[in-house]
Amino acid sequence: MVIVIWTVVDLTFNTVASFRYQTAFNVNVTSPALDTDVTSTTLDLWVMSLVRACVMMAWIGSLSRFRQLTEMKQQIVTFPILIIYLLMWMYNCVKLLLFAEHEELLSERCRQAQLGWTCCACIVTSVLLIKSRDHNMTSGWIKRYPGSTQEEMPLLRGEKIKEEKSEAKGEPPRSAVCQLVKISLPDMPFILCGLLFLLGSVACEILIPCYIGKVIDGLVLDPSQQAFRAAITRLAVVAACLSFCTWARTWMFSMYVARVTARIRVGLFSSVMTQDLDFFDHHETGELVARVLSDVAVMGDSLSPNLDLCLKGLFCGVGVMMLMVQTSWQLSVLSVICLPAFAVSSHIYGVVMKATSKSSQEIMARMGEQAEENFANIRTVRSFAMEARETQLFHRAVTRLYGNGKIEAWTHSTFQPLTLLILSFLQVCALLYGGHLVQRHILSGGDLVTFVMFLNMVNTCVQIINSVFGLLTKGIGASQVVLQYLRRKPSHTATGTLVKSYLRGEVEFKDVSFSYPSRPHQTVLNKLSFRVKSGEVVALVGPSGGGKSTCVSLLQNFYRPHSGHVLLDGIPVEHYDHRCLHAKMSLVGQEPALFSRSIKDNIAYGLDACPDADIISAAKQANAHDFICAMSNGYETLAGEKGLQMSGGQKQRLAIDRALVRQPAVLLLDEATSALDSQSESKVQEALNSSREGRTVLIIAHRLSTVEKADRVVVIHRGRVVEQGSPSELLTLGGMFTSLARHQLLRTDSSAILNDPAAMMADKRDGNGDDDDQTKMPRISTDSGINFSLSSSSEPTLETVC
Repeated sequence: MVIVIWTVVDLTFNTVASFRYQTAFNVNVTSPALDTDVTSTTLDLWVMSLVRACVMMAWIGSLSRFRQLTEMKQQIVTFPILIIYLLMWMYNCVKLLLFAEHEELLSERCRQAQLGWTCCACIVTSVLLIKSRDHNMTSGWIKRYPGSTQEEMPLLRGEKIKEEKSEAKGEPPRSAVCQLVKISLPDMPFILCGLLFLLGSVACEILIPCYIGKVIDGLVLDPSQQAFRAAITRLAVVAACLSFCTWARTWMFSMYVARVTARIRVGLFSSVMTQDLDFFDHHETGELVARVLSDVAVMGDSLSPNLDLCLKGLFCGVGVMMLMVQTSWQLSVLSVICLPAFAVSSHIYGVVMKATSKSSQEIMARMGEQAEENFANIRTVRSFAMEARETQLFHRAVTRLYGNGKIEAWTHSTFQPLTLLILSFLQVCALLYGGHLVQRHILSGGDLVTFVMFLNMVNTCVQIINSVFGLLTKGIGASQVVLQYLRRKPSHTATGTLVKSYLRGEVEFKDVSFSYPSRPHQTVLNKLSFRVKSGEVVALVGPSGGGKSTCVSLLQNFYRPHSGHVLLDGIPVEHYDHRCLHAKMSLVGQEPALFSRSIKDNIAYGLDACPDADIISAAKQANAHDFICAMSNGYETLAGEKGLQMSGGQKQRLAIDRALVRQPAVLLLDEATSALDSQSESKVQEALNSSREGRTVLIIAHRLSTVEKADRVVVIHRGRVVEQGSPSELLTLGGMFTSLARHQLLRTDSSAILNDPAAMMADKRDGNGDDDDQTKMPRISTDSGINFSLSSSSEPTLETVC
């Protein structure tokens, strides 16, 4: 509607202006004829308005059809139209200079209004065209895949579907520059001071040529040289002020960039750390590391030295242009005619540099991801003799990066000579037209020389901007991905505020249904319900993929259930404060995670203050004190990256130590003893059994030795509770738990085992048989205190030996 109204107003104004004072037609009594003299008629301006109206009407009529095109194709369609509008604008400027040759024509206000209106109309129509195109691309109809440009594609692999939908709903993409300005608000004193000194340095640079002229005039025209001395003194003062302002603005802008880069890096790390776990399921670790370190570094290095130079060239160019208009408005209009050429070339240059910069950042992230994986798993790579293959894959990524580098080099080497060519052509035209004005006594020879000097200053400013524009564009391209992560809101945040100093540890799953965001159509838990009393030890068993580990994740408030509630002491876990919840709950996972810090810091991880006595006591409980003391620096020994300095069993015992030292109300064990040998496992099991008093223990178990002393076993299959009860009770039922036990214990001839269970136990004590911790429940340990026997129903049972 806005485009239609504007088109009608544009056409109506030009029609009225063209015929109001009979300027478009020669009205002669003897022979009325159409005025086609380009130096006097405004009919061509009316024709241009008619062309604009036809083009915009055709564009509006084709919007629904263009919605079926990709974003790149829509840009290709609109680019020639924008070129036509720029050519109209250039023609209007030439028309103004032609009218200037006849003062009586230019003196008519109707002509002046029509010329000014046409210039504005070309600009406004171009803006409306671009806005309508952008709105059309975000209206939800546009095909974004396949064939979209890189800028349309999600900036990272696996970008979340809902983010694309939010863009498709018409939410305008935030400009990286606007976002940087918003982030820069705390550094506004540095920015304002830098701009102040920048204006001072620009003013000094503009004054220096003026005082040089006065120095020459004083030396030649004043024999007493008093004017010369005054001018040279002022010139020295201005030069000194220029030096100080240049130092001050450089320091201010450098401090601003350093501060904002540090703030963005910390904010980005904090934003990534607070994302939901589904975010980490979609993004590789190496990629995120590259974003936090590499992309922010590229952004800072690109902005730090170049922002100062670019702003200096911009302000200096604007100041000089104002003096150019004051010197000769005709020559200024001639100079403005070349602006569309600059605009088109700069736009193409910026699009190419942004695209290649973002592509290069993506490739760098992939390279960092591959390098991190290869270096961290060098033993696996070497054991499979994959060094050459991995090097080949890395070489392919470097080749793609080299291709982007060639595109950037070709674009940069083409853009700068093209800019110099346009400026040189502009100087030649200024001298030719300026000479014409001098001959007509409209301009003096001195003003012409002054204007050419100003034009050279503008040339210098443009060259400065060109030299840093590519780097600035590269920095902004890198910042787009960084800022996207910085402003990303997690779908699930810990917003609870409830803080309790004491928890009984009662856990209840009440009709819980859940599916992971990455697999929304695959139900993991289906109306699952069970309850764990305070101080009770409950083991969750069942086939892999049944939802056992998901229960632990929901209990820790890592995800939100789609329906139902996960309760802790009768209160939904999402109502608890994040730190309070995890201070009362500890997890020991299958793969213990240690940090590259001392063993002491790893054990006390997450505790603000932990006495050494508590650390040692917990280490003794976890059977870790002896091997820690045997190390060179004891508890101050560095664990190494991901705990590579220790064996799997040692890392597992440290993880148990870290859980016990917190004195949790709820202890979560996800195959916590899977990496221990039988002797260490027995000791740790005894420590865990002795420390269970006063706390609730939830065990995810595959081994019968792990669940033998559980108060209750909950069997989960396909997201539902199929059985629950004590181990001995479930074995007498002959259900799934019995099947899992038989499948684990009876790996050989089932008939022989059923006939001679004692032989089977002896065979297990000798270490025969295979274990599979992923799909089956492993063998009973030799010192478990459990005896295998036959019930009256000829089904195997587990009975406690008193």
